[in-house]
Amino acid sequence: MTIARIVRFGGVSATCFGVHNLILVASDLVGLRYGGALLSSFAIVVVVGFVLHSRYTFCTIMTWRGFIRYAAALLANIPIQWVFLWALIDGIHLSMLAAAPISTASMSVINFIASRWAILSEGPAALAQRGGA
Repeated sequence: MTIARIVRFGGVSATCFGVHNLILVASDLVGLRYGGALLSSFAIVVVVGFVLHSRYTFCTIMTWRGFIRYAAALLANIPIQWVFLWALIDGIHLSMLAAAPISTASMSVINFIASRWAILSEGPAALAQRGGA
């Protein structure tokens, strides 16, 4: 793991973080509950995140296999984030404006591990051969 990759991951993650939270807050403002808000965000962020992580974070070629793995990894996050949102909003009565970034930030490590697994399906050796390590 290089410092450059960590910095690239941070930049891409910040972009996805902003888009995701904007969608969650906007969905809440129009009355959409957690499940619908999370699925709406997923539909957009899965494409944005996959393209940016493939090209910049992991410097690898985008494949359908990688996209399917990435989408599956992000789908697996939805129930976890739903529980976070429920606890923060219904449990301790935070607004979506406060709960969305807290729940999203708490998923950062999980998202890095899942993204790396999904996108680098060829393995780190193949990535190094292409100069992306």
